[in-house]
Amino acid sequence: MNRPAFFAAVRSAFGPLAAAQVAGFTLILDQAERVKTPLDRLAYMLATTYWETGRTMQPVAEANWIKNAEAWRKTHLRYYPFYGRGYVQLTWDYNYKKASDYFRTVLGINVDFVKNPELVMRPEYAVVILFVGMEQGWFTGKKLSDYMDGIDEGDVEDLREFVEARRIINGVDKKLEIGKIALVFEKGLRASGYGK
Repeated sequence: MNRPAFFAAVRSAFGPLAAAQVAGFTLILDQAERVKTPLDRLAYMLATTYWETGRTMQPVAEANWIKNAEAWRKTHLRYYPFYGRGYVQLTWDYNYKKASDYFRTVLGINVDFVKNPELVMRPEYAVVILFVGMEQGWFTGKKLSDYMDGIDEGDVEDLREFVEARRIINGVDKKLEIGKIALVFEKGLRASGYGK
């Protein structure tokens, strides 16, 4: 993969990137190459991360923009303390347990996100949760294969798939905006020769 070509395409669409954004993109691209993620799925993962992290490409906690956010979360979120964290806003105790079980049984890493939910904020954990969660349908029961066909099609059909794929994370909230962002990443990945 030609990373400079990818970053040039992203900068052309979104403007200059901060070092933290580049680091986040790099971590996700490294993981994608390691596990051989298909291009369309990776484009959507990047778009989801871009959106869910407020474009920072770094793990964030839910409602991080609110003053006294922790007090707000405790008062307003019925799933506290298992509020959204990471690249995809992992929520609810059963999802934190699912992630812990995956790390322990599949990766052989003994980490307990239920006892220490803040660990989900570590990029090395958040990136695995992003990939495995979206591939296996951890968040809503819907997974990438429900919407992505792996066929290189025109932008209209790709956008339709990306829009529908929002159901993996959060119903239909902001589905068109995120779908359009995925198209940008798809073009950047193609320009980079990703997967060839």
